[in-house]
Amino acid sequence: MGRMESEERVRLRVFKIMLGEFEYIAVGRWKLTLEQTIKLLNLGSVGELLELRAVEKVPDEEIFLRIGYVELIFRTLHVLLPDRAAADAWICKPNTGALFGGRPAIEKMTSGKLEDLKAVRDYLKAQTV
Repeated sequence: MGRMESEERVRLRVFKIMLGEFEYIAVGRWKLTLEQTIKLLNLGSVGELLELRAVEKVPDEEIFLRIGYVELIFRTLHVLLPDRAAADAWICKPNTGALFGGRPAIEKMTSGKLEDLKAVRDYLKAQTV
């Protein structure tokens, strides 16, 4: 086995762990619908999510970025809102921040645009300083 094959296998293992964490956050903690969960990853269907779970090759970089943003949003919320239930509920509640215009953050996060996930992450990060 060459070095590249070994690195690819490590990346695949890391991806599988990240995907498991993503699903725990999206479904287990945020209580998102299957449709919202699929949109966070900018997938087109449940079938694509199932394929992602079963994949034996590393998916494209955008999937890694999306999962990373979700994990950072989750962790930052728990720094800002030490009450676990409040932190987990935040993304689904109406938000008066300029970025959200009175709408829940999840609506921005599921737009399909990677930059919207980043914008929510940046918004929360700015609240920590």
